[in-house]
Amino acid sequence: MKIDDLDPLSLAHLQKNIQTLQQINPSLANRLALPVGDDHVKLQNRQIVLTHGRNQYQLNVPLEQLLKDAPIVKEVVFLFGAGSPALVRHVLDQSSVSRLIVWDRDPLLLRILLMERDFSEELTKGRLQLALGIDLIDFAGGNFQIISHPILQDIYFSEYTMLLEGAGTKRVVITPETLYSKEAFTFFHQRGYAVYSLDLRRISLEEIQYTLFKFKPELLFVVNYISGLAELSQKTQIPVACWEIDPFVDRLSRPPASTELCWIFCYRPALVDEFKNAGFKHVYYLPMGADLHLRRPAKLTPQEKEYYQAPVSFVGSSMLEQALNFRKLLLKLYGEFKPGAHHLRQFETNLEEILQIQRDNFTRFVIQELATYYFHDFIQFCEQNRHPDPVVLISEMAASEKRVNYLSVVSPYGLKIWGDKGWQVLESYGAQYMGYAGRHHEINKIYTASQINLDVNRLYQNDIVPLRIFDTLACGGFILAEYSEEIERLFDIDKELVCYQNHTDLSKKVHYFLQHPQEARQIAEKGRQAVIEKHAFALRMQKILRHISSAMKKTETTPAHSLA
Repeated sequence: MKIDDLDPLSLAHLQKNIQTLQQINPSLANRLALPVGDDHVKLQNRQIVLTHGRNQYQLNVPLEQLLKDAPIVKEVVFLFGAGSPALVRHVLDQSSVSRLIVWDRDPLLLRILLMERDFSEELTKGRLQLALGIDLIDFAGGNFQIISHPILQDIYFSEYTMLLEGAGTKRVVITPETLYSKEAFTFFHQRGYAVYSLDLRRISLEEIQYTLFKFKPELLFVVNYISGLAELSQKTQIPVACWEIDPFVDRLSRPPASTELCWIFCYRPALVDEFKNAGFKHVYYLPMGADLHLRRPAKLTPQEKEYYQAPVSFVGSSMLEQALNFRKLLLKLYGEFKPGAHHLRQFETNLEEILQIQRDNFTRFVIQELATYYFHDFIQFCEQNRHPDPVVLISEMAASEKRVNYLSVVSPYGLKIWGDKGWQVLESYGAQYMGYAGRHHEINKIYTASQINLDVNRLYQNDIVPLRIFDTLACGGFILAEYSEEIERLFDIDKELVCYQNHTDLSKKVHYFLQHPQEARQIAEKGRQAVIEKHAFALRMQKILRHISSAMKKTETTPAHSLA
């Protein structure tokens, strides 16, 4: 959201309202002025558009929809989510309302509200009260009428639960908008924890620390490492559990603070040494797992069967747009390393040669060796300047090519693909592009209904078992996965799932199992039982908590609480 695009009148309202807040609640006024990431919100003709994950939401929901199930019947109203300034105006216009409390997790949405009009009189008289983020615990379980913004209620699911049920004494903080966010909430909530979601990537450090000191959680659970975690755990004395489950291109920095209260769990065995070499004390290998509450065989209507049934299906990213962005980044970085059109042309020639050699054999990862040979000085330059590793960027580009190449081979078998629009390139090969799949609802139907679910691993990550495999098996689906030693360690190949070695073997086995559906069904049933017994998300989380609780009891530097 660019300030330059805003109406000067809106900025005048914001300034006056903040000045009023400075007199009433200086702490809140200061917190609202702290820096915050704003790439997720756009104002289009005074309409608020929120980006959450892959989806965009129009927050200016019509008043009739916001109030149809919640007529105003109490003197004190709590508005959960500040996405509708029109609703705030409407409630304040009701003479029966003595006080309106407006809460939001996102300081940017509260700022936008304060741009809407001059609320200084209502703020001064106390008819309008604002609450930000963790202030929610001051109102949890309160006696007032709750009116919630339907979209924000769904996004702020953990906070809405806490508002209704209270904050309790057992508390945990999780990171939102990540894989496993809802799974982590369910796990902790079922164990009696109040759960608050804290965006460590967008909110200011001051607000993060304010939240942790006020909420006093027993644990901060983070999906994917964020720079500064060790320092945060040391300063707040709150244990941090970080489960690394996605590829990352950023470099690890050696933490300047002690890592005594920071636990790292890696889905790739290779990452364990990387984190240890960077100075982290508690680092463990932990493969992913399926949440059995979310992933289960789906019951489909006849219409759903017609839509979701497929001889072969794949759910995931084509990585094509990502690969294009990485290519642009590589050219930009190389331009900084060696300016000049001639150098860039030579770089692109060498880059294409590396990619072509890799294309000739996707079963053997050669980019590390080739990139080091061609771009040794450039790689050192990037390392010295803390730029992303060129080897990783080139590897991601090749991984996209491999994924598209492998799926093109099986497209003639009636392949349906759910994912980004990059997959439209395979429609000419016979594949059917189905659009994005809803992670928490639609995906179960796809995995259950497909005769064969495919997994194509990232080229350079043959030491992991992707979440797609656990989730498919949990839904009772048959999966044909790329072979790796890690899959063989976790599963009984040919009894719980089937693996292929290369694109030729993939095509051969797709053909075979389409002709032998009963055999595929028996394998899928055993695979589901294996996930239930050995690879459930709850089992992984219990292991995380046991590691932390055991270490804390040994050191006795921090109470072990009831984590285990």
